[in-house]
Amino acid sequence: MTHSDSSAGAALASQRHLFEIPHDVAFLNCAYISPLPKVSLSAGDRGLRRKAQPWTIAAADFFTSSETVRKLFADLINADADDVAFAPAVSYGMAQAAHNIPIRRTQRIVTLSEQFPSNVYPWMDLAERTRAAFVSVPRPGDDDWTSALLSFIDGSTGIVAVPQCHWTDGGLIDLEAIAAACRRVGAALCVDATQSLGALPLDVKRVDPDFVQMAARAVQSWISLRCTALATRSSHRAQLDCAPGLRGFRWPGQLQPSLSTGRAAFRRRGAQQLCADAGGRSLAQADLGMDGAAYS
Repeated sequence: MTHSDSSAGAALASQRHLFEIPHDVAFLNCAYISPLPKVSLSAGDRGLRRKAQPWTIAAADFFTSSETVRKLFADLINADADDVAFAPAVSYGMAQAAHNIPIRRTQRIVTLSEQFPSNVYPWMDLAERTRAAFVSVPRPGDDDWTSALLSFIDGSTGIVAVPQCHWTDGGLIDLEAIAAACRRVGAALCVDATQSLGALPLDVKRVDPDFVQMAARAVQSWISLRCTALATRSSHRAQLDCAPGLRGFRWPGQLQPSLSTGRAAFRRRGAQQLCADAGGRSLAQADLGMDGAAYS
């Protein structure tokens, strides 16, 4: 998205009728936990009632709904359904990206100061393992994250891992400008859209990132779904080495476990949980779940 995107300034009509919110209540902290729309409540009710009759659920049903979600998520970011796969959490998906993007010890991995840890720890771990430089762009005095980030992208940059907007203050980042700078120097662009997707447009055909990951909490916050997403260019799909949890979700190529990378990164930094992305589950518990999706 660019700052000139005409949709950014369009006023949204009242959506109160879509929620069960009393008229004497004004709840604005949706970036923390949003109230569920009525349609989500209905879907949840249908799911619980179906689970009450498990003899009506066939093995194929586990994949039918996931295919629907893949298509819906692909439509949200202007991608193809076959480019989408599920992952347990942003940290897990970014560990996949870190496992598959080549980086040399003479290159730099660029992130932002105070960036959410799920899109930081895997890159710190990669820098340690490869002896590449890890760079955290300091908060700019004028709050122009785009210009500050652009000043750090040069011929030595191998990976840029950033959000679409900063989670601490909502500061926007012009992903198209960042992507263009990355392409000029041959750097990979990995985007955490957790704080923005569903509230801000993201067109992967225009931005052309290497990976885009979206956490369940972001979707829960903004549009009240349960889906985590990782994105990578279609041209990289055949090279992607997936961890066991991603098997069967149409990423071709040699499947090699790389979750150990993510585990090591969090253990070395004393993290007891997968931040907010796994919904408070421990890392070991997150290994067993499939709470997400990924565009590739």
